Amino acid sequence: MRINSQILGVLALVTAVFALGYPQPGQAQVSVTDQEIASYASAAVEVESLRSEWTKRIVAAESESAQAELREQANGEMVNAVKEEGLSVEEYNAITEAAKQDPELRSRISEEITAHQ
Repeated sequence: MRINSQILGVLALVTAVFALGYPQPGQAQVSVTDQEIASYASAAVEVESLRSEWTKRIVAAESESAQAELREQANGEMVNAVKEEGLSVEEYNAITEAAKQDPELRSRISEEITAHQ
């Protein structure tokens, strides 16, 4: 159950991070290929690692402006992590939203993330 909680946490975090600067996908059903799931899982694992790393830096920053600058850098690295896996941020967000609504998709993603850990 811990892995499922981590996966849901990653999905929630990524949605929150990307929602700050990108439009949210609609509620339409999304067809996701095995390759897209593999790319998504790889990106999610990297994004979670970056989030953990950057959170420490942001908390340690001495001013709000320094925190804001660090958040911007963190967001840029997370966006790059998604793009390096061959997905746009919009595609990544659409998969995230679809996984929230589709238990089968969520399970497929969970299995792929587990394989990456």
